[in-house]
Amino acid sequence: MTRRAGEQSERTRAEEVDRTRLTDVAKSQRQWQATFDAVTDYIVVFNAERTIRKVNVSFAARFGKHPREIIGMKVSDLFQMSLPHDNCVIDRAIMSNSVVIDEVGVDGEIYLTSIFPALFGEEQVYVGILKNMTEMNRMRDQFYHAHKLVSLGQLVSGVAHELNNPLTGILGLTELMLRKVPDESVRAGLDKIRKAAERCAEIVDSLLCFSRQQMPQRSLAHLNYVIDRTAGMRIYWFRKRGIEIVKHYGDLPGVCVDVPQIQQVVLNIFLNAEEAIAQAGTQGCITVTTSHDEGRSCITTVIADNGTGIKSSDLPRIFDPFFSTKSVGHGPGLGLSIAYGLISEHGGTIAVDSKEGEGTTVTIELPVVKDGRGPSSCAT
Repeated sequence: MTRRAGEQSERTRAEEVDRTRLTDVAKSQRQWQATFDAVTDYIVVFNAERTIRKVNVSFAARFGKHPREIIGMKVSDLFQMSLPHDNCVIDRAIMSNSVVIDEVGVDGEIYLTSIFPALFGEEQVYVGILKNMTEMNRMRDQFYHAHKLVSLGQLVSGVAHELNNPLTGILGLTELMLRKVPDESVRAGLDKIRKAAERCAEIVDSLLCFSRQQMPQRSLAHLNYVIDRTAGMRIYWFRKRGIEIVKHYGDLPGVCVDVPQIQQVVLNIFLNAEEAIAQAGTQGCITVTTSHDEGRSCITTVIADNGTGIKSSDLPRIFDPFFSTKSVGHGPGLGLSIAYGLISEHGGTIAVDSKEGEGTTVTIELPVVKDGRGPSSCAT
């Protein structure tokens, strides 16, 4: 009797130990699963037949499914592609049974894909981790682009200074010849040379102003003239692309602005209009209208194009940094956000109105200088 009771007690203790172990294992599995699902990168485990064995919640959510719906599917069915294919990271990992890391494009986004061989018991499996690098790559490209712009500004500045020397000689000699040559036909030809050289000098001056590398400095300026100088920097491309520039200039008072910054804003709007017109494939037209509102003491500039326009769903986001309606490689999405910041710093406003398929209108309002006085930097 005593022996039987002892054996029963021993079995009870063993059962309690087993239950404790099972409880610990179950708890450990839940903790591991919670950790697995907490990772926002996509994690997928598949075998040599490319059958999915396990995924985390983020991976399943990417396809709008529950993890249980994905387990058992083929990787090729889930991604809707044929496997293996040229330079396929999955095929490379299975064939080499080693770690493979590469950038992979999926539905227009770039993922840093890492695949690691592992074992599920006796089964050979592969753990894939996909990290979305699209935004990081965009920011990296923007950094490179900004650095390139700085270098370009230095290059343009140097070239413009070098061009100024021969242009000064051409203008000076032409003026001297105009004074000495009595023949009207020759004088007409010399006058054309002088006007062409003056035009070149204006373009060089605009480039020097735009590429200026110093602290912002505001001065009294005439907005119509600033817009003309900016348009002159794109006149070659306007003509080449068949884009007509229509100007309706009002009689404007002076504005206190940093001229290169306002040029940057106007130039960005022109570039966006060119891109939209090119995409539309129609006869291009950019209309610039300026006016003075005495009651509100501001100058209004309206730049309208007949390009493709902007989707209504995109309009609320156009001033967001890095948001762009252009395809990858055609713009980092900073132009309008920078324009918004620059106009705001000048005490003005910028607004965009657009209808898809009909064109875009950008309206800029800037305060005028009152009684010869403006902000402190323009006070007289």
